[in-house]
Amino acid sequence: AEICERVGADWGEIAPALRLDARIGPKAYLDPGLGFGGGNLGRDLATIKRTSAERGTDTRMIDAWRANSAYRRDWALRLLRSDVFEHTPDASLAVWGLAYKQHTSSTKNSPSVALLEAIGERPVSAYDPAAELPDGLRDRVTIASDPLSACEDADVLLVMTPWPDFRE
Repeated sequence: AEICERVGADWGEIAPALRLDARIGPKAYLDPGLGFGGGNLGRDLATIKRTSAERGTDTRMIDAWRANSAYRRDWALRLLRSDVFEHTPDASLAVWGLAYKQHTSSTKNSPSVALLEAIGERPVSAYDPAAELPDGLRDRVTIASDPLSACEDADVLLVMTPWPDFRE
């Protein structure tokens, strides 16, 4: 997806072609995202890394997955810094989605929460149909009652969790 973005290609046109490969299959989850969130995969990779270290096996692949996930998680923050804050330092933000993925209320390892923690003190209004803000952000982020209300007076909208309603 990042390569597509850089060369002007449309990921939505490439993914169906990839699904034609029998090794991948028509039901493969190929949507680009902001790294992995939640608690299970990160915990499992840490366990495998620890067990591998105890047994003296190579963990560079796991290190690469974790580093790549962190890089993907911070994609929106990099864009905000280079494309928005550089030109409009006091930009106000609307954020759609707090959960680490759609159809959950969990914000554990959520890219959205990481972004909100990283941007510091600035006007932010957020909406998520299921998740609530973690305690540490409740005094800095306004929770809106619906997606459009979150956008009132915002200079930028970030869709951080791909809820189906947001696509519509």
